[in-house]
Amino acid sequence: MSYLKPIALLPCIFLLSSLSCGNDAIIYNEIRETGAWSEEEKISFSDISQQENSEMILRVSYAEDYGFENLYLKASFYYHSQLQQTKIFSIQLMDINGMWLGRQSGKFRTVDHVLDHEIDENLKFTDLEIIQYSRESMLKGVKQIQLLVLRTPKK
Repeated sequence: MSYLKPIALLPCIFLLSSLSCGNDAIIYNEIRETGAWSEEEKISFSDISQQENSEMILRVSYAEDYGFENLYLKASFYYHSQLQQTKIFSIQLMDINGMWLGRQSGKFRTVDHVLDHEIDENLKFTDLEIIQYSRESMLKGVKQIQLLVLRTPKK
């Protein structure tokens, strides 16, 4: 009868191990809803965890009736409230044939932009502010902006 006791613990062990499982590749993950996005409105991400062997991705969800082929953004990187770098860049949303880019889900598409390509290699920062930098004072069609920091394999 003593062999039944360890077997009785198996469901508990399984439950505890499944609860502790997560996506170890995700270091930071925050989403900001945008809706109509004015040129003065800042989208902020704070307490960003940077690590060696990681990649930063800016994920943009937009409606197919968005009026432009790209999205211009101005990003300001701060280290404990001190501005370190400002960068203006474009995220391509349409290919040269006029087809929308990204994964489709209902009326929206989502594209990933590797943010590491936009910043200095050794830049250290804890906070990020993004504003839309388009020709429109009120930008419609951008649903949300997500910042992901993902662990990458060691080089």
